[in-house]
Amino acid sequence: MSEYVGRTGAQRVYSYPEGQRGGALGLLARNFATGPKTATAITVAGVQVPWNAIDVGTSPSPDVPITPRSTGIVRVSAVIGLANTSGAPLFVSAQVQINGVSLPVPAGQTTTIPASGTIALPILAETTDTDTPVGTTKNVQIIVFAESDGSLFLSQESSAVDVQEVSVATG
Repeated sequence: MSEYVGRTGAQRVYSYPEGQRGGALGLLARNFATGPKTATAITVAGVQVPWNAIDVGTSPSPDVPITPRSTGIVRVSAVIGLANTSGAPLFVSAQVQINGVSLPVPAGQTTTIPASGTIALPILAETTDTDTPVGTTKNVQIIVFAESDGSLFLSQESSAVDVQEVSVATG
């Protein structure tokens, strides 16, 4: 740990401990994406969110790459903008995928969109070091399923995902 030396108005010298800039945060991987560029139809078979802008990676793409550096535990938090153009409420669900394989669906990733309405669907999932091992690049995708074809859409430029490696819980 280094020190920062400063002066007060009376020109007395004081020394303040200064931590490492960035500290342990530099040891953890992260990535971010937004999109899609245009409204995208959601089908019963599902559609992966086509991210328009990805902080680190090739845009546009449904893949948000991450290479864990320290723990291999990755938290995926997202908000998906959805629109219902039908006159009836419709059910929608979402799953987080790692290289096309869905993780278990935690609570809060399914909802009903009101008739002719829009919502923001929050998503929160966490991988294990088995899903995302340290030093191996994995692609994170979010896939959204509709109750029926033709009436549900991913809203234009209204979704975002933050993929970040987190430290191990210490109790």
